[in-house]
Amino acid sequence: MKKLITTIALLMSLSVVIAQTFGHVDVNNVKARVNSGGDLFWNLVGSPGFEAPKGSGIHTVFGANLWIAGVDQNNQLHVAAQTYRQNGVDFWPGPLDTVNVNIQPAVSTQWNTIWKINKTTIDSFNLGLFSPSIPPAIANWPGNGDANYNQAQLLAPFFDVNNDGTYNPSQGDYPQIQGDQAIYFIINDNQSGSVHGETGGVPLGVEIHGMAYAFNCPTDSALNQTVFLHYTIINRSANTYNNTYVGIWTDFDIGNYDDDLIGCDVKRQCYYGYNGDNDDGGGAPGTYGIQLGAQAVVFLNGVVADVFDAIDNDKDCIIDEPNETNLMSKFIHYENNWTTVGGNPTDSLDYYQYLQGLWKNDSSITYGGYGYNTGAPCNYMYPGNSDHQYEWGTGGNCQTTGAPQLDWYSPNVPSDMRGMGSSGRFTMLPNTVYSFDLAYVFARDYSASGSLASVNLLMTRVDSIRSYFNGNMTPCGSIFNTSVSETPKPNNTISVYPNPANENLFVSFEMQSKNASVQIYDVTGNLVKELEITNGNSQINISQLAQGLYVIKIVDGNKLYSKKFLKE
Repeated sequence: MKKLITTIALLMSLSVVIAQTFGHVDVNNVKARVNSGGDLFWNLVGSPGFEAPKGSGIHTVFGANLWIAGVDQNNQLHVAAQTYRQNGVDFWPGPLDTVNVNIQPAVSTQWNTIWKINKTTIDSFNLGLFSPSIPPAIANWPGNGDANYNQAQLLAPFFDVNNDGTYNPSQGDYPQIQGDQAIYFIINDNQSGSVHGETGGVPLGVEIHGMAYAFNCPTDSALNQTVFLHYTIINRSANTYNNTYVGIWTDFDIGNYDDDLIGCDVKRQCYYGYNGDNDDGGGAPGTYGIQLGAQAVVFLNGVVADVFDAIDNDKDCIIDEPNETNLMSKFIHYENNWTTVGGNPTDSLDYYQYLQGLWKNDSSITYGGYGYNTGAPCNYMYPGNSDHQYEWGTGGNCQTTGAPQLDWYSPNVPSDMRGMGSSGRFTMLPNTVYSFDLAYVFARDYSASGSLASVNLLMTRVDSIRSYFNGNMTPCGSIFNTSVSETPKPNNTISVYPNPANENLFVSFEMQSKNASVQIYDVTGNLVKELEITNGNSQINISQLAQGLYVIKIVDGNKLYSKKFLKE
């Protein structure tokens, strides 16, 4: 077995995940496994699950997963992350109890599933072709939570024909998905009576909704080799998490696992794995031979950035524009060993360090060599020449710097490559929704030789995928449907005036419950005022607040309102 997973660890893993369900995104030329506990691609025992091309028996990724970490208002670190479940788990299936901010094991078992559906099924349903029956994929869609367990009313996105907030396909409601095929899953990081066995971290109290999807567009080589991921993270806790990072961890195995290299492209906001020699495994079963493969993880859209942080978070050469998001802020590669400062993470602080682009001993990655104490501190490992124009890796400001700094290419010793790309830092507020989008893009050059030929093709495909996503349109006429409603469902009918305000702030909205919780945060994420109101047309005294920008958040039952205002 290629991984550093002992027999004991495997048995522990099996005891935890033996009953987990899974499905495959397989509508195009990739077959990617998704597990109900949020683990991506691997089969939870010892085999990879990102087959490219589909049907070849060859894989580019062994496993991948989401990492999240932040520090609460009491300076306590909270971490949720998984690699190979060698010591336990950090994520469990199902939505959280929104009152107790946990999930009971028996309830989690009920949600131990994934929901896979094709767009053609939805289209046929809307045409009445299944009448009077309803396809199971539509009938079983998890549109609503169970009020008996204090779950949120709105879960998986759906088209609500009569706008009553209840998913009822017998009345014409149907799932809203992205792509031509999607797998939906819901996980959380706080099962009652359980600990974070993988990281040893303190739970955050987050509920995570994931949608893995793909397009059936065989005439476009980029779309036909890509699987997308849309993550929604809901902070159900009462904590404000500062210096928060979210990231995606990937263990590349480009065919044969121990002859790979890794790198990142800062301009394209992606990291990638590729073969380290000119012949992968001699063409043996499960290897690419001389027609090498390459695999990228692309940050298409990121979590919202803190306002006025003076950082070009989305790398568009505009600082602090409205609704700016964090893209790939850091990239770090670590080695498959348990002894060095750049080896596998062993505790919650290690995971947090890697999310921040730091080694396990708190030192920064640096330019040159393997990135440890070899040059200037930086944000991205192995960027090649992708960052010479703006030098984002060292805090560049979109000004051409003239003479390029030292190229920093991948290590010259191919091995088993693991990488972490992360977005941050940002402030994660209570009862707030955060989302980001990724793409796993594959390329294999059948005409050229050498390890970089497929990388060059890969970057061309990354450019295509990003242009399609930004334009919300594919060459085959499909849209990405990035307007799919998330949960909790934001309501933009709130009015906050005057803006700017001085003594009093007025809020107006259609109130759903008997009282609503009002919280006002400053730009650093600190809660500066909190009260309850019983009228949807209320006056709030803000005379004691300092001048500056604030965010007002109103939680009214299952409705969430959020607006910015300026105190003069």
